[in-house]
Amino acid sequence: NSTALGAVALLAIGRKALAAKAVQWLRSSQNADGGMPWLRGSDSDSASTALAMLAQRTVGAATFSRQGRTLVSYLRSTLLGCDAGRTTRGAISFQKSQPLIASDLTTAQAAAALSTTLPLLPQARSSRISELSCPGALPRTNVGIREVLVGYLAQRLANNKFRIPSAFGSGTDWSSTSWSVLALLGARRGLGQALQTVKQLRLNANEAIRGADNSVEVGKLSLLLLVTRAVNENPR
Repeated sequence: NSTALGAVALLAIGRKALAAKAVQWLRSSQNADGGMPWLRGSDSDSASTALAMLAQRTVGAATFSRQGRTLVSYLRSTLLGCDAGRTTRGAISFQKSQPLIASDLTTAQAAAALSTTLPLLPQARSSRISELSCPGALPRTNVGIREVLVGYLAQRLANNKFRIPSAFGSGTDWSSTSWSVLALLGARRGLGQALQTVKQLRLNANEAIRGADNSVEVGKLSLLLLVTRAVNENPR
């Protein structure tokens, strides 16, 4: 995951050759099931797969493929379909567990990876969203999967006062919230939900950048800066 985000950062500062090498290393670490591991040689997970895809697309590298399986095909295998509960259909599970368990953070990262590259710049967007059509099969195309994920995130935000709830008790998961905004804006969908969520991030910025010990976390701060850039706001 750090390598994937490092590749994105390297490209942003003009280190194209190093960014390309980082993506090539990620390619060599792809598992036989098409997914990416958190640590090389370990089991695949959807979050690592999504971040590798984000790096691959941002750097402009060729699609990852291992034994005919791709990053997208792995993500599709962790997508909750019509047999899931009404509120979790269209989400991504962190891993191929049985049953699949919806993960908001992973869904947001996967939706962003299927939608955009980083950093995301201001652009025209639409308020339209789509949800998984049930009964029916899971979408097979990149665009179809992206639309389902974005539709899930837009509904999740709208149902929770434009914040993604923490999966570990009460409160808000601000990292998942920021990733959800990047996914919606990158897909050019759910503009209303995205802007309402940006408002919540703005109002709660001091909390959104802090960890459990109340210290500022660089990762959370960086996510918030990416959001401000995407909506052309002054980060100050």
